[in-house]
Amino acid sequence: MNLEGRAWGSGTTYVILAHMRPADMTSWFDFARLLADEGYTAIAFNFRGYGESEGDEGEFNVAADVRGAVAAALDEGANDVFVIGASMGGTGAIATAASDNIAGTVAISAPAEFGTLRAPVLVQLINGPLLLIAADEDGEAANDALDIASDKPDAEILVLPGAQHGTNLFAEHGVEITERILEFLEAG
Repeated sequence: MNLEGRAWGSGTTYVILAHMRPADMTSWFDFARLLADEGYTAIAFNFRGYGESEGDEGEFNVAADVRGAVAAALDEGANDVFVIGASMGGTGAIATAASDNIAGTVAISAPAEFGTLRAPVLVQLINGPLLLIAADEDGEAANDALDIASDKPDAEILVLPGAQHGTNLFAEHGVEITERILEFLEAG
């Protein structure tokens, strides 16, 4: 299956950006440009059924799609790959980190369960660092972050005030989230 994607930068450390629903890869474009300015290669992609990606919208296989983006980065010569996902993309990022050698994973507003994926179970298989970000008034997002982290004692959790979800958190907390993610990437 072919997925539409776009890359910025030319560093050997790649950052895969997985979008939330109903957004598409464009929700990551500003952050991808910032990552490129910091020396990373950023790849934003559309899940199957979004934009020009093959498949039907609603035919979710977020873990396979994120793994495909990671494989593309490795094929292009990535030395290290980080995965950052929002909402369903965050759960897909966790699933990918559980099965692949990922340098670090950031999940923003990731649901503990998405389709057949159970992030609190998958997180036990993650070897690399994990950062979970959520807003305290965004439904169950903060509770899901705590649930996901419960079996990974070294996971970091950042709960912010407000009700924004996924990449919409950048509207209220862009500076804080950006600084924290860049610190996470540098430490990885």
